[in-house]
Amino acid sequence: MSNPDLDKKKMPRATMLAKIEDVLKRGKKTDAPAYTLILGAGASFGVVPTAKEMLGFPDSKSGTIHDKSVPLWLAKQMEPDAPHEGNDLRQKCSKEFWRQFVAENAGNPKCSGIKIGEDGFPVAASIAAAYQAVFETSCIGGLDTPERHRSYMREVTMVPGAAQLNATHFYLASLLSLQKRTGEPGSDKKPLYTGRREFARTIFTTNFDPLLQTSLQLFQLLYYMTDRPEFLSADALQTDHHPAMHLFYAHGSVHRPYMANTDEQIALLKQQNARDLAAYLGSHGVIVLGYSGWDDCLLEALNQTKTFSNNLYWLARGGGSISESVGRFLGTHPNAYWVEIADGGSFMAELHGLLCPGAPNTEMLYNPIRSMLTQLECVSLSGVQSGQKLDKSDCVHAVLDAPLDVEQIRMQVIERLKDAQKHFAVPLSGKFAWEELERQAGLSYANNDWDAALTGYSQLVNIKTSFPVDKRALALYRRAYCYHKKGDVDKGIEGYTAVIDLFEAPVTQIARARVGRALAYGTKNDTKMEAEDYTAVINLIGAPVEQISQALFNRGVIYSEKGESEEAIKDYTAAIELRGASLLSVARARLNRGIQYSKKNELDKAMEDYTVVIGFPDVSAEVLAKARVSRAAGYILQGKKEKAIEDCTLVIEASEIPAAEVAVARSNRGLVYSDKNEIDKAIEDYTAVIELVGAPADLVKKANDKLNKLRKTNHKP
Repeated sequence: MSNPDLDKKKMPRATMLAKIEDVLKRGKKTDAPAYTLILGAGASFGVVPTAKEMLGFPDSKSGTIHDKSVPLWLAKQMEPDAPHEGNDLRQKCSKEFWRQFVAENAGNPKCSGIKIGEDGFPVAASIAAAYQAVFETSCIGGLDTPERHRSYMREVTMVPGAAQLNATHFYLASLLSLQKRTGEPGSDKKPLYTGRREFARTIFTTNFDPLLQTSLQLFQLLYYMTDRPEFLSADALQTDHHPAMHLFYAHGSVHRPYMANTDEQIALLKQQNARDLAAYLGSHGVIVLGYSGWDDCLLEALNQTKTFSNNLYWLARGGGSISESVGRFLGTHPNAYWVEIADGGSFMAELHGLLCPGAPNTEMLYNPIRSMLTQLECVSLSGVQSGQKLDKSDCVHAVLDAPLDVEQIRMQVIERLKDAQKHFAVPLSGKFAWEELERQAGLSYANNDWDAALTGYSQLVNIKTSFPVDKRALALYRRAYCYHKKGDVDKGIEGYTAVIDLFEAPVTQIARARVGRALAYGTKNDTKMEAEDYTAVINLIGAPVEQISQALFNRGVIYSEKGESEEAIKDYTAAIELRGASLLSVARARLNRGIQYSKKNELDKAMEDYTVVIGFPDVSAEVLAKARVSRAAGYILQGKKEKAIEDCTLVIEASEIPAAEVAVARSNRGLVYSDKNEIDKAIEDYTAVIELVGAPADLVKKANDKLNKLRKTNHKP
């Protein structure tokens, strides 16, 4: 039956997901992570045995006994060579364990709640009591010492070479690995992570298993653990801006001797830690998954929290699976809700797909070679010799009978992996297989992985059916761009031409291809063909403003380099007056027009353009520096020495200014100081030009000549 009070606290899953996405998108990169997670035993479902499976209960459908059950594990310790494989033998073993356990602990109040049913197993109502009794140190015959408890949990969760992860851990770890790799929403490339604010950096768990550690290692995430809850320090949770993930084991972990399972142990931790945990949980949003709500430090901390900064969402399979204690908690907290999900893995995959549209199934399933490359590229093995000689059977190396340089081996392996990456592709199936291929290619393109992107887009353009023309045009353009970026300019030009000639290709793609081909012609110094493409874009009806602006500016540069100032000024003016053009493009055009006016000795017009650029808000540091340097040169011609010094000084003292602009500013200021007979200051500026790393050679030579002249002229015996 429906619980009216619980129904009032239910939130649709779609609503919760929308709210999470909104919080992350509206945040700032400098904000603390928006959420923290509480994971219980349900998060490890399918990998670690459940409480019933640990107790040796038969599966409700198959009747099988879990091979990692406590009764079976203890029996194997006593009789390692005895047969335990058949399910009949396992059931017999489990029933015998419970018969003997109850008999041996008949006088122990810790076992008074265990009732054995007609089938020989504890009845459902006494599962909790049976679970705690098995781990109780005062009982006989169970995991009755901390060492035995730890040994069992380690064997259950840390099988050598067979560590498994379920979907919950896999998608969660991937999401955490992508949460710093933001993209620009609305671009033609889906971002790897849509939020500006990080999703989470701290995870609380009541489990002892190392699955969280294993999953973070899989995605190369740095983490550290708080797994001694009995010694919790006051600042243990001041970690939101720590570069590593924080795993908080609320009941201890398999790595430590202390693991809280009994009422007394859990009560002690609740008394010690709940208040400190409450302060942290209340300052975040909280997502609870697979946690039944024990009477422990976490539930007590949640109860002590008055409100949650970004809401609390308690995920459950249905209202019937929510305990009374959790129901009471939800009813007393105004912004705590429960949300129905099918299972943890499906939910985490859905959340991952929503927040990471550029890699909905994780980068691991897109191209696992990348992660291995990343690991090897972060290693330096210089100077290490392997100590072995090569022989003719070693096909990796070309030199025989010489010591192996391990760094060379590493580089060769990296090259082989890169080659394999070019040909790696997830198997595709279905009518619209191109959609998955497009997604893979798009992710490579977004990551500037030109080799992998080139492979993907080459496959896309060869698809004959069920491939829309706009998608084909985009694939052709990006394939051409990949060739261009890899230095194969001729194939780039060929690819751009294919877009331009594609029947019914969108105007936007034609304009982009024209600009791309023009730039490619420019690298071949074919300015005639370059200018023709820019002209075609300028005259193309429906071409985007961005491409028209770029074409006008670039054609203006061509005219400038040819000495055709009037034509250049016309193009720069058109770019300035183009409706919808970006502030940066207008600023660049203004700056270049000013330079052309200066060459024509129309100094007033030039100074006006420079001043307008300097007054633009948020103009780039490089453009601003060039405008100030150019205006300073104009002030020198006008005889306004102090104004020239002021502009030059602003450039010299600014940060992130290219060395070439700083060198010009130093040279011009040195010239003014020299004219003002402030020789020491002039010498200081010319010396700075000579010593400036990255200064143009011609300016260094001129500065050196002027410095020598000043020193000779002003020599004092």
